[in-house]
Amino acid sequence: MARAISICIPCYRDLEGLRATISSVLAALAETPSIQCEFVVGLNHCDFGEADLLAPFCDIGCHTFSIGTNEGYLEYDDSLKFTISHASQDVCLLMGCGDIAQPGLGLAIEKFLDDELNMGVLLVDHEAMCFSLETRIGNWQSTDSGFFNKVLSGHLFDGKVLRETVRDPLIGFEWGHVELAIRGAALAGGKTSVISQPVIWRSAHSTGWWMRSDIIKQYVEYCSLIESYHERYPELAFPAAEVRKSGGVRLLLTILQARSNGFRELPLFLILWQEKYKVRKLVRMLIRVAFVLPQPIVRKLYGLLTLAIRLRR
Repeated sequence: MARAISICIPCYRDLEGLRATISSVLAALAETPSIQCEFVVGLNHCDFGEADLLAPFCDIGCHTFSIGTNEGYLEYDDSLKFTISHASQDVCLLMGCGDIAQPGLGLAIEKFLDDELNMGVLLVDHEAMCFSLETRIGNWQSTDSGFFNKVLSGHLFDGKVLRETVRDPLIGFEWGHVELAIRGAALAGGKTSVISQPVIWRSAHSTGWWMRSDIIKQYVEYCSLIESYHERYPELAFPAAEVRKSGGVRLLLTILQARSNGFRELPLFLILWQEKYKVRKLVRMLIRVAFVLPQPIVRKLYGLLTLAIRLRR
């Protein structure tokens, strides 16, 4: 008996990456012939059409396509909602355009369906980072409530839960997938499951909305978003941990960004913020230094931090 899933892939002018993602999913699902996939593609202001996309996929067996085309340009968060609106199956997986499915994807989806889960996260093997979770390979296990990937790929939802998450406007712009994951976890009663074996691969050279803008400004926006959702869902453990981790760093980056642009006044909210998050002594010292250093040196420090974050990523 076939079991259907929608795999949602928003795309902005990346035909090669889109074809690579779809081809890798087809190869990975060959190990689980009972899984029938609906490829839900949102073409956002693309310079190619449906016929160009489908040309290499004349014979894909039981799998189908649902393609939505938007002639104008949609911001990242709106493109997510646009793509999801074309999904028709009871389970939906989000994947980034250009990301590659690995062996084990079909089995992970199959076990998600068997366990009747509402929210799950497939780990992404990112070429630029390495991490691990203490779970048994091949099994869905409970993890910190509200856990999410910082990239789009790997978020797996019960269809009803996902459609409920997009009912309200998204505020995270380039972090829309994080919002969906947190909302989904809250709707699932705080239960988030993860499968420890990475089944999606992402190149360090991948590009997309979430990498396009100034990286420090983007990180500050991420911290603001996480703080907002921590206040909204204080019971979720992972957003709470992210808030504790990012408070002092966000403050430092905000000051460096302001100083590098010629801003010299210390706002009251920065002082209160420093007390609220119990910023560590080292970060407090760097904050003070950031305010007294000459602007040319601050700009160099700002550039060094940007380079360090890029290298880490």
